[in-house]
Amino acid sequence: MSNGILTTALIALAWGGLTEGCRTAPDPAQLNEVQGMITTMEAAQLTLNELDADRFDRLDQLHTEQRDAFLQRFEDTLDREGAKLLGDHYLVLRDAASMAEAHRRVRQEVAGTVDRLRNLHTDLKVGALGPKEGGTMIASEREQVEALEVNVHRTISNYRTAQHIWDGLQEVDSA
Repeated sequence: MSNGILTTALIALAWGGLTEGCRTAPDPAQLNEVQGMITTMEAAQLTLNELDADRFDRLDQLHTEQRDAFLQRFEDTLDREGAKLLGDHYLVLRDAASMAEAHRRVRQEVAGTVDRLRNLHTDLKVGALGPKEGGTMIASEREQVEALEVNVHRTISNYRTAQHIWDGLQEVDSA
């Protein structure tokens, strides 16, 4: 081995040791907070993956197929209960495509957030971020997670509504 290569190798080893010594020890509270957000988003991801996103597509297709029949029934004289039932079903069918789009978007946002949080956790753990930088990033992620949780709950609510409408289609046909 030549002197140049040996010198370069020794400098690289020494530099690696110096940079490792300058890293900040991870803050356990920050690591725990990020891990908690990861757990929350992974649970949301599992829940959203369990929901049948195609149900919205089937409802949208049904809306396309039965739109004229619904509109014609609205022109008939309906009792209050029948009008409410028909109107509720029609509104969900009409909005099914946008609910499907929102469901898919929220699933993607949750997946991206899980990846970002895992990377942040790793960066904190290896000391790539100091406590101040980490705190700033955690605060930003916390805001995004809280907003995303609202969207996850809205998506679940939309799914429950779609499920209810799907289950009640026979009731509308007979009304």
